[in-house]
Amino acid sequence: MAQADADSFELQAGGGLVPKKTILQAIINPPSFCAHIDGADQDRLDRQASAGRKHSAGSSNGMIRRQQSPRSMHSAGGHSILNAETQSFLATDHPDLHDKITRGTFGAYAVQAFFLTLMVFAYVAPPIVINWAKTVGYNAESEKPVKVSTFLEATVIIFAKGGVAMIGLSYAVFKDYKEKSGYKYVSMLLSWQSIKPWLLIGGGYAMADVAEIMANGRVDAATYTILSQSRLVGTAVAMRLILGTQRPAFQWSILFNLSIILLGWQMTPNVFGVAQATKASAGETLGYFSVVVKVILSITCGVVAQRQFTAGGDMPFIIMQGTSCLVGWIFCMMFTPILVYVLLPAVGDPWVDQNGVALGFFDGMPVPYGEGLANAGDATGWSSKTAIVLFCYIYREIFTTYCLMRFNALVKTMCSAIAVVFTYAIAVYVLHDMAPNVVKFIFAGVICLETVHYGLAGAPPKA
Repeated sequence: MAQADADSFELQAGGGLVPKKTILQAIINPPSFCAHIDGADQDRLDRQASAGRKHSAGSSNGMIRRQQSPRSMHSAGGHSILNAETQSFLATDHPDLHDKITRGTFGAYAVQAFFLTLMVFAYVAPPIVINWAKTVGYNAESEKPVKVSTFLEATVIIFAKGGVAMIGLSYAVFKDYKEKSGYKYVSMLLSWQSIKPWLLIGGGYAMADVAEIMANGRVDAATYTILSQSRLVGTAVAMRLILGTQRPAFQWSILFNLSIILLGWQMTPNVFGVAQATKASAGETLGYFSVVVKVILSITCGVVAQRQFTAGGDMPFIIMQGTSCLVGWIFCMMFTPILVYVLLPAVGDPWVDQNGVALGFFDGMPVPYGEGLANAGDATGWSSKTAIVLFCYIYREIFTTYCLMRFNALVKTMCSAIAVVFTYAIAVYVLHDMAPNVVKFIFAGVICLETVHYGLAGAPPKA
């Protein structure tokens, strides 16, 4: 296919026309940096791709394959989790690989199932692993987990963002060496022109990640995952107000129902018939506040980044990811002293031990007394558990965001929905954060289904 043909068609998103070059850039960048491509957009993209190739004559199998739209190709031989643009790229540049993935054989489905499992794991792992890393024992009477901040939450994000930035810088050096281009790619990552557009966005995402770690451990993993689904509602409202994105009435109805269900989950006690204290502890209050901060920052940064990204750009995925994480690393380094010396003392949870002695950068809260634990009073800090938390964030930052852009919109929504049920089951039966509750399990199932329904509803067709 000629280059002119490749750049000819456009995708209408958020009421504007976006050149294909921008769409291709969206495919290789994190989901927070790109416009949302839903089912209706995929249909439109398929039709335009097919129409743009009709004039390309050819009798060989390769040419016939190129004239078909991605959806028609994979629907003929099987089903694919890839989005339309990724399938178009594979069918054009790597037809054999495209056929192997989408032909509908057991091997093809096994490969897709493997990547879906990794995606669900990416949604489930952070809250579960954080709660596990903060558990120092189980109460002798209630057998409930006893959790403390075994590490300073901001330190994990500092090393995660810094690690990804170093990976991006290493890739840029490799590209410059391979192409003999001087400092072209290194300048892409480190130049002020590249960093400036993402200052607030990258910083906001870093603060959101810190808030996420602070929330988990103070709020159980299941409750955090359930409440974080409110991002669907908030993102839809923010995109309507900021970007003017239109959604069908059916999607708004689903979002309204989802809001009611989230309230129902939160108001349902973990154990019926047991009176619960109405006053939350300082740790719980900080946990719920952190959930709110995480959701608000994720929504705001996502919508603002979407508008910024549609301006275009030709930076490779890893280098742009490195630039974003470099900004996040800088913000975390500046935010950590504020967190330790201002915010934590202000909410009654200062970073000191039981004797009032200040804790260090790699220290954690000591094991509390009064819980019947044999290790009460022992010091905590960075350990192998913390390293696993760090790995989860680096994994999610690089691999998962790349795969998210390769999958179609419905698959992403379904992975997020399935994670709700898995997280609740693990929180109950593995972490023992709460007693089994049939009503809450039903709530989790309904939230999962409503999230899938939201994805299935799609966007309204354009007249």
